[in-house]
Amino acid sequence: LRPAIECPAMSILTIAWSMCSAASLVLGLMQVFLWFNERRSLVYLLTALASFSAAASAMLELSLMHAESAAAYGELVRWQNLVVFLILVPLVWAVYLHLGTGRRWLAWLITGLWSISLVINFASPGSLVYLEVRELEKLTTFWGETFVGVSGVRNPWVIVPDITSFLILFFFVDAAIRSWRQGRRRHALAVGIGAGGFILIGGIHAPLVDAGIIATPYMVSFAFLTMVLAMSYELVAAAVHASRYAREIEAGHRRWQTFLNKVPLAVIGITRTGLISYVNPFFERLSGYRSHELVGQPATRLVSEADAAELENRLRVAAETGPRPHSQWTLLCRPGERRQLLFSSVRQESPEGTYEGLLTIGVDITDRLRAERELSATRREMERLMRANMLGELASALAQELNQPVAAILSNAQAAQRLLGSEALHPQDLAEILEDIVRDDRRAG
Repeated sequence: LRPAIECPAMSILTIAWSMCSAASLVLGLMQVFLWFNERRSLVYLLTALASFSAAASAMLELSLMHAESAAAYGELVRWQNLVVFLILVPLVWAVYLHLGTGRRWLAWLITGLWSISLVINFASPGSLVYLEVRELEKLTTFWGETFVGVSGVRNPWVIVPDITSFLILFFFVDAAIRSWRQGRRRHALAVGIGAGGFILIGGIHAPLVDAGIIATPYMVSFAFLTMVLAMSYELVAAAVHASRYAREIEAGHRRWQTFLNKVPLAVIGITRTGLISYVNPFFERLSGYRSHELVGQPATRLVSEADAAELENRLRVAAETGPRPHSQWTLLCRPGERRQLLFSSVRQESPEGTYEGLLTIGVDITDRLRAERELSATRREMERLMRANMLGELASALAQELNQPVAAILSNAQAAQRLLGSEALHPQDLAEILEDIVRDDRRAG
């Protein structure tokens, strides 16, 4: 026969409150991790503070169940009130920042009332709840496990945090309703169920325990489990949305990359300091340079030395006032060839609105300019030929106009010679011939 080994009875209260503390602690660590990745969001930091305080509250409540003296119980209650302050006030401001629909004046009123309560807590002879803890008594749960209860003189100022609890409940419900009306229903449900449930359970249960109306341990930390569930739901929902957004971003990135790889346009990224950050495959083929040869190099490397100073000035102006909508530059290619490109640039900004650089898209207009020059030369040659043709036609018309009067003058002069050599000379005939010669001479002139 083996000797019997006695095992201490497992305390359900210890296990339950320890698990509650661990759950709050895990939530707090998750919120701290989120805050480290997004420092601008104070919601994560405030929620982490409330979660760590809830974990401490569970340990204090467990200590209260096993207090060995009235003095120790009173001191634990004093620190329990501080922990409750560190749960409620950060939680109020976290909801205010998260939803953006809470009433700011009410949040400040709650903070002020709890701050006054905290001063009363440490200024009183006992605590905010009891002016004096007289005696401890053993109470029993329905499954037979014992814990410590207390009787004492209540502090009349305990009404201040009791009233504040109702104000907090109103603050959460009001913020959730206003958020629901704005269409943010998931966030409204999380706050309404989580924060509202926490205040409804903890804010009502704790005063009843303080008044001795119900004989149970304090369960502020257990009430906070509604916040743990609500925030866990928020994290899971955020993770689902983030996964969907990541897929959409990846699909958009693939479409954008396909566009950049296939489009017959030169695409260049330029940083705020004037360095090349990206070139697409078409630009590589056009310039003869590979991407790794250009990334990190000054953008002025792509233009001639005569244009480098002007490009630097344009980049500086673009950083201050924005780029020009269109600009034309001569690109220096690796084989020594010069290509004319017409660029359109857009300003790139960070999510905070600060200038990050330029994204420039260029069209190769070298062949078009060459064709325009050839067309212009052809047009000039055609105009010269047209002028020569017109001159020829004019010369022909002039020759015809001159030939007729000159021939008439010659004919009349020959007729006059014959008339002068004949015996029958009539002066009247000779005068008519001379008049014809004068008229034709004037016509020729």
